[in-house]
Amino acid sequence: MKKIIFIFAILTASSICNMQAQDLKQIGKQMAVSTLLSLAQQNPKLSKFVTIIQAAGLTNLLTGGNANPVTLLAPNNAALEALGGQLTTMMKPENKQQLIDLVKNHIVTGNVSSANLKTTESSLGNALNVATTNGKTTIEGATIVEKDLKASNGTVHIIDKVIMPKY
Repeated sequence: MKKIIFIFAILTASSICNMQAQDLKQIGKQMAVSTLLSLAQQNPKLSKFVTIIQAAGLTNLLTGGNANPVTLLAPNNAALEALGGQLTTMMKPENKQQLIDLVKNHIVTGNVSSANLKTTESSLGNALNVATTNGKTTIEGATIVEKDLKASNGTVHIIDKVIMPKY
């Protein structure tokens, strides 16, 4: 009887481990095929930025194929909330160009990991100064709080401050 219980326990444990390995493989496949936009949409910390992307009409920039990958410096909800009334004003239809500029100022051409992120230029054409001190990387004073989130068409780095366009 003990042998039967022991064999049953081993078979059950083996089955569970196999199911977990298959589940992890499936999750990995789903993550690898997520676009930058879908990755942002799945992250509750980026819901406000996703709303801005949609209001600006720029979802196509973040759903393209990997032939032209980009890096998204995505401000988290707290960063956007810190803008207060300024964000409310920008969200008005007559200020759509400001939203477009804001989103484009958070996009860098190429699939750039945090380790390779150097002073660069946003797709809006603004210089973005990058510094790394004590293992923390900042871009124009915004600290990367989550890095190297991979998508099929680029990389997302979540930042704690909005990088306002320079005109």
